Amino acid sequence: MEESREHLLAKAEKLFDAERYGEALAQYRNLAEAGHPRAQLMIGWIYHHGLGLQENLEEAHTWYSLAAGQGSMEAQFNLGVLCMKQGDFAAGRDWYQKAVSQGYLPARYRLAWSHESGSGTTIDREKAFNLFEQTMKEGHLPSQMVIAKRLLAGYRGPIQRLVGLGLMLKTYMQTVWIAARDPQSDRIRL
Repeated sequence: MEESREHLLAKAEKLFDAERYGEALAQYRNLAEAGHPRAQLMIGWIYHHGLGLQENLEEAHTWYSLAAGQGSMEAQFNLGVLCMKQGDFAAGRDWYQKAVSQGYLPARYRLAWSHESGSGTTIDREKAFNLFEQTMKEGHLPSQMVIAKRLLAGYRGPIQRLVGLGLMLKTYMQTVWIAARDPQSDRIRL
């Protein structure tokens, strides 16, 4: 049975990649209703982004919640994005934190931005910098670019501008290399 579920998931993924969203949704729904977290996540994504149908954030929230309840860090992250988009900053930060606790780098990146902008919390640029730096050390290239730009702008002293320039060039090269090999990599996901 599990092999059959994985075969159906592969079929749904292939339809999704071919931008046949209506057919993909039908395949995902069969699996999602049986409790498959990846299928639940993808249905949420389709509704969230209005792929082949009208955007429906309430429906996206429902499906993401089902997947998140099964521990899907991507669903937790997407719930964070959805909540932030709807202005529920506290819930968004909570969902990001759940994904961060599982090691999901894009969630820590978004959490850092919430400290930078004061979304759902007070502005704390030093905490934001530390979160970006921690995420960068784990290989997240958008965080590395933020650090490079800050250093280049003189954050932490004028001598760090050279470090920032070198880091920026390194980030561009790494991003191109990873994007060419794995455009879906979490290392380059915002």
